[in-house]
Amino acid sequence: MTTYKRSTWSLLFSLYATQYVGISFLLVALVAILRSQGMPLEKLSIVYSLGIFWVFRFLWAPLIDRFSLRRFGHYRTWLLTLQAAMIINLFILGLYDLSTDFVLVMSLCATFSFFSATQDVAVDGLACRLLDVNSRGVGNGIQQAGTMFGSLVGSGLVLSIYPMLGWLGCMLLMAGLTGISWLQLIFYKEPTGKVRPQIGYKRLVGFWRYVSKPWLVLLFLYPIGGGMAYAIINPMLVDIGWSLSSIGTAIYLVATPFGIVSALITGKLIQLVGRRKALLGLMSTQALFLLVLLIPAYGVNETLPVYACLITYFIVHSPIPAVLYTLMMDQTDQRTPATDFTIQASTLMLIGIITSGASTALAGAFGYIAVIWMASAMCVVAFIAVWFLGTTHRLTAST
Repeated sequence: MTTYKRSTWSLLFSLYATQYVGISFLLVALVAILRSQGMPLEKLSIVYSLGIFWVFRFLWAPLIDRFSLRRFGHYRTWLLTLQAAMIINLFILGLYDLSTDFVLVMSLCATFSFFSATQDVAVDGLACRLLDVNSRGVGNGIQQAGTMFGSLVGSGLVLSIYPMLGWLGCMLLMAGLTGISWLQLIFYKEPTGKVRPQIGYKRLVGFWRYVSKPWLVLLFLYPIGGGMAYAIINPMLVDIGWSLSSIGTAIYLVATPFGIVSALITGKLIQLVGRRKALLGLMSTQALFLLVLLIPAYGVNETLPVYACLITYFIVHSPIPAVLYTLMMDQTDQRTPATDFTIQASTLMLIGIITSGASTALAGAFGYIAVIWMASAMCVVAFIAVWFLGTTHRLTAST
């Protein structure tokens, strides 16, 4: 197994964290800020459309694999450029008024979303090419922890200090945080190795012929159960009488830190016990412990019991992406790692959007309790699929 410097792990954590600080602020905190200023709900829907770049980022992923100034590091070149673009974008955003310059602000938010989505493609490509098979579990535990930490900062901490710092202050703060990983990149030297010929856009079609078919089954099944449960947490807490600020505190400041620790532990666990055992263990654990959400579903709204439920859920749900990303890396070709990983990540995001919509619709028709039981049942279905399909050689793409 390759030995990695601590600076390499900290760089990966920093890159994944900083890309989510800004985008989570725009997609979560900005909605609350605009609504508090009296923005009509119809206009708020524009904010959520900013995530469209993340769904379709696979369309320009082949360009990230194909073009670069290799003398400065293939993916490092992209990352330095995109991190700088994100910093400048945030600074410019802070110069305009959120209310009077709404159209311009939304346009700048859209460009930031594009930059952050493209940065994600580049850092995924770097991680896929950098991490060997035995290190991917740890690497993806760090990725998931970084992602959750960035969301915690952007959606929770920055929003909580917004009344003190104001719009410009928050933009400058996030630009400064994003600059940390840019400085790390300055002193990072990307391993060169032997670069084979690039495939280009035909890979968007060719990937589906290359990828392991049992893995495709698991890619579609594995995230459904946990995603169904996650989608109803916010509306369920609202319906039992919790305020939006209380929900934000509970999810981002109380439960998320436990999820970060759980993701990091899972990364090491994957390395120790292997993919299949980690998959089986997490699915069985999630199928059982997401049932704690039945407590608020039955109307219990006291703070400590709800905190305990959310902490338990985040501990068992947060490791899921770490395992998924590890297996997604296993499907990548070293000639097109950014493209291969991003195709799967975009598919996963689309499944999440569909699952969230279906889950809330089912909750409206049958209630939260029924959806929680359905979510647990889907975890059992995924467990069975892992049991029959999840041998090591069947989950790995042919080379």
